Amino acid sequence: MTQQLSFDRPHIASDDVRRALSDDPVAAFSLADQTAANAMSDLGVLALAEGNVQQAVARFQQALRLDATAQAGYHNLLAALLNANQLRGANFDALRSHLLEHWNDLTWRDAYLPLLVQPKFLNLEFVSGKCNLKCRMCIGVNAARHPNKLSYIDVDEIAAMLAAAPTITGITLSSGDSDPLLHPQFADVLAVAAKHGVRIDLYTNGLPLSAKTARTIATGGAVSMINFSIDAATAETYARIRGGDFEKVIRNLGMLAEMRDEASAQQPLISTSFVAMRDNVNELPEFVRMVHGLGANQIIVDDLSGWRDAGNGNEPATAADGCAGYLMRAERTARALGLRISFHERLQRVLNDAKRQASINVESHGESGWSDVASGNSLNPASDANQNGGGIAAHLHGVVQSLRQEIGETGVGAVPQPQRGRGTRRHEMGESGGEPVRHPQRGRDTRAYGAIGGEDGADDNVGSEQATKNKLACCGWIDGVWVGGDGALHPCCMVRSPVDMGRIDDGPLLENERYLSVKRELLAGKVFRACTTQRMCAFVQQEIADERSFSYIDETTGDASDAACEQLESNDSLLALPILS
Repeated sequence: MTQQLSFDRPHIASDDVRRALSDDPVAAFSLADQTAANAMSDLGVLALAEGNVQQAVARFQQALRLDATAQAGYHNLLAALLNANQLRGANFDALRSHLLEHWNDLTWRDAYLPLLVQPKFLNLEFVSGKCNLKCRMCIGVNAARHPNKLSYIDVDEIAAMLAAAPTITGITLSSGDSDPLLHPQFADVLAVAAKHGVRIDLYTNGLPLSAKTARTIATGGAVSMINFSIDAATAETYARIRGGDFEKVIRNLGMLAEMRDEASAQQPLISTSFVAMRDNVNELPEFVRMVHGLGANQIIVDDLSGWRDAGNGNEPATAADGCAGYLMRAERTARALGLRISFHERLQRVLNDAKRQASINVESHGESGWSDVASGNSLNPASDANQNGGGIAAHLHGVVQSLRQEIGETGVGAVPQPQRGRGTRRHEMGESGGEPVRHPQRGRDTRAYGAIGGEDGADDNVGSEQATKNKLACCGWIDGVWVGGDGALHPCCMVRSPVDMGRIDDGPLLENERYLSVKRELLAGKVFRACTTQRMCAFVQQEIADERSFSYIDETTGDASDAACEQLESNDSLLALPILS
């Protein structure tokens, strides 16, 4: 006899949920979410088997909305994006943000720790050994053993690097003693980057820029920023410092800007840099007007550091009479023209001190003073990785504390509970909205990479209440890695080879044990001894200012030791200098 159904009563399909409901209704809800999440994840895997990646991704997202701790949903979403070459940009940000948001709730979190140390950018030693200029302040070309023979990373090697680092959104083409435009395969490199959906930043003296290359840069969409290193507003000063054709570099800058504007393109952003010295800082205000007229978008005013050969003219700008006045006039001119300008840390301090004094003087006459400019707002990508402008280092406090507990360090409190105030659905993997995710170095808009989640990406509230003040929990270069011309990996552009980090050609960075081992130490808030001499490292300077002790990475055993934090001056080594073209 057929059992009579009660049409007005709901039916629970799962025996486990039904039993839990009678014992603990709250636990029943959790169990039902887990069961539904796992079923949704299985549906996603079936969609992948049929080749429907978009449907699969949607299923995995839904699984995580049902149960934020569902490992199957998280793992399968990660695998789907990785296999589709979409584990970058806002997709990568969303996955890491989810991990941090639920850090204390995830029993399986340690298996995915490698995600937190995957790079969002590579800084490549693109070319080296030979340059078309011999700038008087360039340590590389003036070195006694400078080879004067061009070496470069082959385009096929670069393609392999991009495959080994599937999470990156950008690469910086650097050269300490050469110029990226001298690379014989430059156009091919741009094509490979575009194929992988990766954007390029490069630093050049601008002289090797041909009309053909300029057209490719202006219209190809692969270059997000190009910086022209000029250092002068007159031909005489340019010849004295750089020894090149001033009129040519000015023509080339203007040519690129015109081509970009003709194409109605938003990028590349055209940047210019000016190494301020005693005998050229007086030209800085005119330099601002000149490059604005040529179509530049920003100016980076660098400081001369590491040099002691005053006889060759290499003296810092601060040695010039009226240095502060020139800096103030340059900033005021840039503001009036709508041009972005930044100053190296020491020059910014000089500028701030001068403006404070000017404000005191003006106030004594009852007039309004200068508006303040926040120091440290650098536009220089060589140091922006260490700034607090959205990089993951500002959101890792809970992770760092838990790692230190594992290591057994003293004085470590409990891991803060993650913030819940904004709701999980939108913040984890849900609806789009808010500000676009910004690249940790360059403030890049990553909408083009197809966000699967909220475009606000990593939020100040992610992972720990301590992050709300935007303090760095660890080295800002946790988001990046320097790749030498030989393929060796280094912690950053200022500290090279303190330990063996492996090579970029050792295989995927997600599985590179030497790379992961060193990055894990950095993630725990440790530093190398050489790091403490770096004035451009925001994390080091933050720890010094807060009078904290450093935990050092032992460069032979990997053990940590505590040492009092002292303010150290940069030495005269190459590693203490910014990269100059």
